[in-house]
Amino acid sequence: MQIIQRQNRDQLFHEDECFSETNKSDNVVQRYGYFISNGNVNIVLEYMDEGSLNTHYSPGNPIPDRVLRCIAWQLVEALRDLKNLKIIHRDIKPENILLNSCGDVKLSDFGTSRKATDSCSTFVGTLRYMSPERLTSNSYSYRCDYWSMAMVIMEAALGFYPIRSASTHVEFETAVSSYDFKEYYQQLNPELESFLMNWLQEDNRRILPEMMLKEEWLKLDGKRMTREDSTRVVADWLHEQRKGASK
Repeated sequence: MQIIQRQNRDQLFHEDECFSETNKSDNVVQRYGYFISNGNVNIVLEYMDEGSLNTHYSPGNPIPDRVLRCIAWQLVEALRDLKNLKIIHRDIKPENILLNSCGDVKLSDFGTSRKATDSCSTFVGTLRYMSPERLTSNSYSYRCDYWSMAMVIMEAALGFYPIRSASTHVEFETAVSSYDFKEYYQQLNPELESFLMNWLQEDNRRILPEMMLKEEWLKLDGKRMTREDSTRVVADWLHEQRKGASK
């Protein structure tokens, strides 16, 4: 359940507009309604019992490649849905990606999203996952979400956020604008490297989710992935994690 305080009612109306669209997607956390208690608005959301993506990896303990490609498949599907719905999320990060024990992986928190009827220039979101065009305050489109998602996937594959030397806006802008991730690519599956490079580049060269779904890295055992494949692998992995934690 999400609680919105009285002074943030505008956020509710904004999210209400977005949720009326995003509820059409199986790849987005569903909203069931809301109620008011003590002046606060309580939004009733789909229960995702495995929490956020960032709780499932750490330095030295990245998400296994086979599992990560299944997680990524669902996230690319989510971005395809958002593009078709003409919505830019603008704050894609591990904390806004939720999982459940059925193996579903979904985008959440549309508080900073907007309709992609034209280009945007507002500076909102989380600095470390922002695309170069957003860091430089240039106008941007739905393709900014593709950069953010690629950064999230690379972080989960490594077990740590790759740009560790930057802490200020200027440092992030300098590091990100170089598009130089060779140091980290060497630690990854070559197919994953190819996948990431499609989105970690200039905005007008980032390919659409429909094309990303055809990438070799998003195949499972050499075959095109299905939702059933993806959720099964993720659910089995989460089950094994729970068993290991209980020992």
